[in-house]
Amino acid sequence: MSGQDHDINFADIGFYLSKAIENNLDNKHLSLFADERLEELIKDNVISNPEIGKYVAIRNIGILFEPELKLDLRAKFDSWAKSYVLIVDAKEGMIINNIFYLASACNSSYSINLSEISHKTIYNEIS
Repeated sequence: MSGQDHDINFADIGFYLSKAIENNLDNKHLSLFADERLEELIKDNVISNPEIGKYVAIRNIGILFEPELKLDLRAKFDSWAKSYVLIVDAKEGMIINNIFYLASACNSSYSINLSEISHKTIYNEIS
């Protein structure tokens, strides 16, 4: 379920979450279903590394910003970062003044404020 980049195994959250929910898009409980699948994906992709410790590395996170899923992404990131070292592939967006913007648009609907996220969170800028 993961790709490899500089010895960091990234989980393609967009691909796997979209596959997990594709047959439930008309379900009135889609947000709950997506939240449960997302938590399973995160737990399934925790890796132990002697240098980093337990970490989860995610990429292709655009689906997490979808309004229909109603995910509290800041709370999710904070929770994951408290449990593991969280590594987010930031190549698909940009960080300005400690705010991650998806893609290149500085649109607040597709952003997450990183300032209050646990200090254990790492935002990957490996090229």
